[in-house]
Amino acid sequence: MIYATGADHIAAMVRPSTPCFEFRHAPDPGGLDTILAPKLAQIRLDLPESP
Repeated sequence: MIYATGADHIAAMVRPSTPCFEFRHAPDPGGLDTILAPKLAQIRLDLPESP
């Protein structure tokens, strides 16, 4: 679930197993390195290898 800044209550409405993150119109530079980059790296690792 991707929710907008200020709509944090949305994250409380989804199943606990649902990944949630806040969409910010101006990204937090520190968050890009500490939150987004590791998530993208994990997604890449989880992708099936192409033949």
